[in-house]
Amino acid sequence: SAYFHLYAQAAKLAWQERFSQFGDPDVVKFDSEALLSEAAAKARAERIRSGNVSVPKPPPQEPKHTVNLVVVDRDHNVVSL
Repeated sequence: SAYFHLYAQAAKLAWQERFSQFGDPDVVKFDSEALLSEAAAKARAERIRSGNVSVPKPPPQEPKHTVNLVVVDRDHNVVSL
């Protein structure tokens, strides 16, 4: 349906932006004002409406981000590294 198509386009765009701007703030710099601006929201909406949302494969790079690993066993014991 149209709803699911719209939702999928918005989710792809959200994940694309998440991957490009998420990480250790000492390493990954981004402008939160620009990210949350009305102009950026309008540009995203236009991309979604036009169906022009594709998620490019990120280029290979040296790891620059931290990792969080959480494990829960069947007894609900939790370890977070």
